[in-house]
Amino acid sequence: MFKLSLLKKTFIIFSISFSTLKNLNISKILFNLIIFLNITSFYIFLTLSKKNLYFFRIFFYNSRNLLVFLNKLDDRQKNSGGLLF
Repeated sequence: MFKLSLLKKTFIIFSISFSTLKNLNISKILFNLIIFLNITSFYIFLTLSKKNLYFFRIFFYNSRNLLVFLNKLDDRQKNSGGLLF
């Protein structure tokens, strides 16, 4: 039980970081690391707690936010003609 609660806290931290990504000017490496850790924690939860739908909702909500964020970045890059990172 202790490991599961620790994993939940880790997952929540990385989920919150998704919502704050659009307000921060971060490097591409850090951005990819946060994405990797969030997806990894999701698969850990998928294997450990299949009945806990609350965390699945958090993951999919943040995935949608991430897609919106990436689309905005892509639009800005097309308009400016260069890379933002």
